[in-house]
Amino acid sequence: MKKNDIIKIMAEKRNISLKETAEIFDTLIETIKDGIVNDGIVDIYGFGKITVDNVTEKNKVYTVGHLKGQAYTSPAHKKVKMRFSSKIKDLINS
Repeated sequence: MKKNDIIKIMAEKRNISLKETAEIFDTLIETIKDGIVNDGIVDIYGFGKITVDNVTEKNKVYTVGHLKGQAYTSPAHKKVKMRFSSKIKDLINS
């Protein structure tokens, strides 16, 4: 399912225009992005939780390819994780 499919379904369910639904959807996405960037967490009950974790710098060794055995450093960075709620997992597994 793509963004336009979601917008069309939302518009039909709420009996509002596609333009207005697209604006609402875009506002929702922007709000979620702001929460991820500013707070590092967005928790939507019954759907899932998006978190940002700090990953520390690590020394690693290549295990395949022509660089196999050579050491390198994986720089510190942030990692975004999405964990779905048990309600969503149950829907998928039923």
